[in-house]
Amino acid sequence: EEALQKYKIPQLVSSTLGSFFSFLGNLIMVILLMLFIIPGRIKIGNRLQRTFKEDTAKAEKFQLVLNTINSRVQLYLLAKTAVSLTTGVIASIILLAFGVDFAIMWGLFIFLLDYIPNIGSVIAIIPPILVCFIQYGFDFHFMMVGVLLILLQMVMGNVVEPRVVGKHLNLSPLVVIISLVFWGWLWGIPGMVLAIPLVSSLKIVCENISPLKPIAAIIEGD
Repeated sequence: EEALQKYKIPQLVSSTLGSFFSFLGNLIMVILLMLFIIPGRIKIGNRLQRTFKEDTAKAEKFQLVLNTINSRVQLYLLAKTAVSLTTGVIASIILLAFGVDFAIMWGLFIFLLDYIPNIGSVIAIIPPILVCFIQYGFDFHFMMVGVLLILLQMVMGNVVEPRVVGKHLNLSPLVVIISLVFWGWLWGIPGMVLAIPLVSSLKIVCENISPLKPIAAIIEGD
């Protein structure tokens, strides 16, 4: 009990749970937004066909751009979900193996925060490592949990995710960071989750408009 008060673990758990449910609410809002966007894309396609009924080539080009954006974003979200889910499950197994409190909750927390590119996965592993330190102190359990979670994030973030997710996008890392900062500032957590689909959509549009192709080249990765 003294240890709980000393390290303020109730406040830590309460704060983390608050952040977790806040992020969950934001994620649900993003999903609902995407559900509204997808039917809207179909309506836009129909409107384009009516607008350019005398210029079928232009209508087909617009429709191709919309279809490319739709398929690219869907592939990204599916691939990102697979990577994030795998990361969360493995993290839960590690935490359960070493008896860390709230292991399943931390795994779900890591899964959700992993949707924020680059920084989400790093932030997500800090609370469970702190809880492990509070439980065991600076001993074997703490060191192993810290090393394994950091190693997990390095492998998933630097090896698995670029191969599974990156091949669908090919975006400049600098552009990704700038996009995260901008959309995070504008819309908060939902903006950070949507940053990659938005900048990927912008790249596709620029690739199909001749004067904007230099912008697409800047956005594109190596």
